Order: sequence, then C-alpha cells, then structure tokens
Amino acid sequence: MYSYEDHSIAKITEPKYEKKHDLYVGKTSHRYDVLLLRDPFNLIASRLKKGFLSVKTKGMSLTDMWIEYAKEFLEETSYLSNNKVIINYNLWFSDISYRREISAALNLEFSDAGLNYVSSYGGGSSFEKQNFTGNAQQMDVTNRWKLFLDNDEFLKLIKNDELLHYSEKIFGKLPDTELIYLGANRS
Repeated sequence: MYSYEDHSIAKITEPKYEKKHDLYVGKTSHRYDVLLLRDPFNLIASRLKKGFLSVKTKGMSLTDMWIEYAKEFLEETSYLSNNKVIINYNLWFSDISYRREISAALNLEFSDAGLNYVSSYGGGSSFEKQNFTGNAQQMDVTNRWKLFLDNDEFLKLIKNDELLHYSEKIFGKLPDTELIYLGANRS
C-alpha cells in the first residue's frame, strides 16, 4: 500500500507518474486505487489541531484538495482507474456492515482486529494522541469540529459553498452542522 495523501489526484495519475508506478510502488498482479474521504468539518478540525493545513501540491489549499477528492468520490471525475474503491470514513468508523463491504471490494477476508488500534504514525490522533489505543471506537471523531465553532481560521476554511455542497452530497446533513453554517455566514 502506498499513500498519496495530500497530493492532487490529477497530478498523481499523470502519465509521467504512471510510467514509474512499478519502480515507486512495486509490481503487483492486483492493483486498487482506494480513496478514503472524511467529512471536511472534522478533517479541517483535526488538521487545525495538529497545525498542519498545507498540502503537497503547489497552488492547492486543503479545501481545494478536499473538493477534488470529493468530485472523484462522486465520479464527477475519473482519474483513478485501477479497481477504484471509495471509502466514506464516517461510515467506515461507525458501521461494521460497511467495513465488511469494503473488505469484500478489496478481496480481503474481513476482520475488525485492528479497529481499536490508534496508529503511532504522525503521533496518533490529533486530539488524543494514543490515549485511546485499544479503545479507538470511543473517540468522538465525528464531532471534532464543535471545538472550533469560534475559531476564525476554521470558519474561513469552511466558508466555501462548493465544499459545503459536496459535503452534504456525500455525507448528508451532519448533526448540528447548522451551527457551522451560521458561523460560516458571519463576516
């Protein structure tokens, strides 16, 4: 598995990168393009908490990149072409049936064995570090944004009609997010 997190999908699928795929990643008989998307409110809250808002593609902001990923998620674009598997992070976190579907789509035997593990990569959770290792499902990962309702930087980042449009299209109306919309409308 190789992660292209924070890279533009349009850029990583350009022919010059594809030609070097086997060199960078290795040869494989089964290749999957997995797109994992978290709702923008909690993603941005976590990134703000970590102090890491930049992305690796010049000229793109975090919100620009999230919108690009959302368009690919909804198949409005089709950059990813190798057995594309899209994953709604919010559903993956909360729904065992959905996790089973993802395992099947990846031709993997289902297991929730690592579900409650918090990775040490990047220091663990932006909010709890590794305090919930063994109990990761206890983390309130879908309500991180509530801690940022009075944060001007957070509100500025989500004050984006296109971002809000795609978020609602993918994740539906998230509970209590009307508080964000009200906050995002203030100047």
